[in-house]
Amino acid sequence: MSQIVRWLMLGTVMLCIVATARASELAALEISPSLPGAEHVFSGWRQAAPVPRTQQVSLEVGDEIYGAFLRLTPRDAGGEYRVRVQFETSLAVGDDGPHIDLVDWKHCVSEWKLADTAGQFMFVLPAPNEQESGCFPSVRATDITAATRAALVREGMEDSVSHWLGLLAPVSKAGDHPTYVGISKVRMRVEALRKGQWVEVTTVEFLMPLGC
Repeated sequence: MSQIVRWLMLGTVMLCIVATARASELAALEISPSLPGAEHVFSGWRQAAPVPRTQQVSLEVGDEIYGAFLRLTPRDAGGEYRVRVQFETSLAVGDDGPHIDLVDWKHCVSEWKLADTAGQFMFVLPAPNEQESGCFPSVRATDITAATRAALVREGMEDSVSHWLGLLAPVSKAGDHPTYVGISKVRMRVEALRKGQWVEVTTVEFLMPLGC
């Protein structure tokens, strides 16, 4: 084995060690349940160590993390952290209850929003504004029809294609009834300040249902 190969292998191992250390510097992440009467309802969530570098969490219908309190529990009492949030929208087709979520199609992705601090290692997760929650790329009616057909085939619902495409007959653009735009994914990123630079510690993607 050449010396260059040995150094490359050593470098790869060191990068893996650093990445693991960054993710495991948190003993826990916890989002508190919403208080009674809160504008947005969230049932709560907790991730104990080992905290992975990235993960996805599927939320229940009605759960919204907007305005919720996030508490970090670092292994070391020192250090400075910040939390940023990003929103991703998707298009859905509704039928008075049942709906087809086109989450594997096109999206709008917002800029990162900084969460307000609420005490040491405590943050308030921001809520989306109207633009962030309703944004969707410009698409043609034929594009929506094709994406809906593809989603139905993927789900093994070929028998209902004609019904759903019939519902789309009056649609000329995204958002026309019975289509609607909603936030389908919320990314929450925790970063630590190291040597004057913010470094990612962990990112959680919360997957949000688009309908009931």
